[in-house]
Amino acid sequence: MFFVSGIAMTAAAVLVVVFGSESLLGLVRRVGRLLGGVAPAVQTAVAYPLAAKFRTGMTLAMFGLVVFSVVVMASLNSNFTQAFLGEDAAGGFDVSVEVNPANRIPDLRAALREAGNDPDAALAGVGRYVSAFPLARLAGGDAGEDAGSGYRLAGVDDEFIALQQLPFEHRAAGYDSDAAVWEAIRTDPSVAVIDSSRLAGADPGFGGGGDEFTIGVSDEALREAPWQPIPLTLVDPSTGEETELRVIGVLEPATLGVIEEFEAIVTRLETVETRFGGGEAEHYYAVTRDPTDEASRRAARDIESALIEYGVQAASIDQLIDDQTNTSRSFQFLFEAFMGLGLVVGVAALGVIAFRTVVERRQQIGMLRAIGYSRRLITLSYFLESSFIALAGIAIGVVLGIALSYNLLTSDTFTAGTDIDFSVPWARLAIVVGIAYVASALMTLLPARAASRVAVAEALRYE
Repeated sequence: MFFVSGIAMTAAAVLVVVFGSESLLGLVRRVGRLLGGVAPAVQTAVAYPLAAKFRTGMTLAMFGLVVFSVVVMASLNSNFTQAFLGEDAAGGFDVSVEVNPANRIPDLRAALREAGNDPDAALAGVGRYVSAFPLARLAGGDAGEDAGSGYRLAGVDDEFIALQQLPFEHRAAGYDSDAAVWEAIRTDPSVAVIDSSRLAGADPGFGGGGDEFTIGVSDEALREAPWQPIPLTLVDPSTGEETELRVIGVLEPATLGVIEEFEAIVTRLETVETRFGGGEAEHYYAVTRDPTDEASRRAARDIESALIEYGVQAASIDQLIDDQTNTSRSFQFLFEAFMGLGLVVGVAALGVIAFRTVVERRQQIGMLRAIGYSRRLITLSYFLESSFIALAGIAIGVVLGIALSYNLLTSDTFTAGTDIDFSVPWARLAIVVGIAYVASALMTLLPARAASRVAVAEALRYE
């Protein structure tokens, strides 16, 4: 659809410009008196390209389509990076601590004190997050035909619930706020929340799709009407024991951008400890007293060095977000650079057209000189002629690219329900547009100067 949309929108815009030439020329004539001595050059620069509609239209389409593609790609990449690698991805935490499964730590603070580190000096809070990996399926299904698919079940303690800032995309009927959902998780062992990748029809890029476990309803269905808690059956693969849970909330997709452990069915810690043998993996998520990036990185280093004998791995979540953002942007810039190579072709084509125009219109140049055009006006006219084509193509690409990007990023279907605060990456677009125009201007300076040097008598004899 990107390809079809780009072709259709660019073609329509080019047709409007080319076949609306009379209106454009009329506007140029009306404002021409304000331009003083350069008015004839401006009128000539607009009139000649619009007289050759096919050639001008194809050049505009080539410029516009390439700029359109770059603008759409830059806008989508920039907004998705902000949405999925923003503050929501941290979940309200500053430090992630991964515990060696073979050397569990039931109490992180106690372990740090035993190692000679004072956790209260740097950490304002520590939440425990224990994972098990049962088979999950919708309740009521035939266990013989559908034993379920393995998926992470995470148990969180009260402090994790108090510290977290994980927003919900959907809430079941009867839960009017995110706080109400988390309070139910804290007090009711039979309820759980789940990440958005388990919705039916979820984008496989977020872990959904294929034969993996889903909760059987789509994002659109949950948006259309209030919904009741969705019952799940979780089976301990080692004992065959079944546990029933009810899903009362679906986490925002933005929470899945950095910490893969947040892709889980989340319930009370006691459920994992009592029903699934204490779980198989353990993480701690901490909040630092000092909210700066440097403080979180220092706290991560201190925790890892203090508990090195346990095989603990600690990381600043801000650092993880920065690393993933830099990696994502590097790939985006590389991809956009390859797409931008199309502008090189467009600029080269514009230069070829400018050189051919000087040869084809030698007689016209002589006539312009004969009726009083100075060499400066001839140079300016040819330069503005190429600039008109380049700027018109750039304007078409930028306007239509931003329009399509806005429509896509504000569409629930395209974003899978994620609320994205649309923004235009003006700095990145300014660089692309600036390079395109400067290159096109340089390619037309030589032909423009060559046109100004054509002798009047020689040009009038030229056929």
